[in-house]
Amino acid sequence: MVFSYGITGASENYIHMSVITFAGVSGFILSKNSVDKRRYQDMQIRERMRKSNIGDYEPIGDRRFSG
Repeated sequence: MVFSYGITGASENYIHMSVITFAGVSGFILSKNSVDKRRYQDMQIRERMRKSNIGDYEPIGDRRFSG
């Protein structure tokens, strides 16, 4: 069985492969940027939590739990 695509068949195949590759790479980059943005936001939240725990605290009332 011999497949004869001719010039148009091969060029169409390359076009389809190029579109699929471009879509895959673009999707990967968008996903990576989204993950990086979320990671940066989480890092800022952790930094704020760490800064809020610095300092001297005065005990307020008797907070003992009986259990």
